[in-house]
Amino acid sequence: MRYLFAGLLLLLTSCAPAKPAGQLNVDQLLPQLSQLPGAVVAATEPASFSYPAEVMFGSYAVLPMPGGPKLLNPLAGFLKQNPQLRWQVDVRAQTGYGENYDQALAEKRSELLATYLLSKGVALQGLYFQPSAAAGDQLEFTLKASEATAN
Repeated sequence: MRYLFAGLLLLLTSCAPAKPAGQLNVDQLLPQLSQLPGAVVAATEPASFSYPAEVMFGSYAVLPMPGGPKLLNPLAGFLKQNPQLRWQVDVRAQTGYGENYDQALAEKRSELLATYLLSKGVALQGLYFQPSAAAGDQLEFTLKASEATAN
């Protein structure tokens, strides 16, 4: 009886679905994210990290703050190391000059960021840019829900 139970248990565990190739355990991802300079890593599901106001962009600026490559190059390296991951990239602007101005600013920041990442060899098909005239962190990356698994 004991051998029958052990055999059934072995059979059941061998039939468990494998983790899809594009998935990554969140516990494996968080240490990598914590190494990104200037980024604030959220301890939530799905995994996310952001660059708050005055870290990546000045309040009214399209271009990154002075020293931007020190933030952007590690970000590009991380994205290149994990090309299987899909990220929603929220680029927000809220200046007080009106919604049209803020939307245009967010769109230009998105274009500039995409161009820079592309120039560093990042495959953009896994990045879903969402520029918006909205409050919140100026730049936020959120892992698409189907890309990560819990412990």
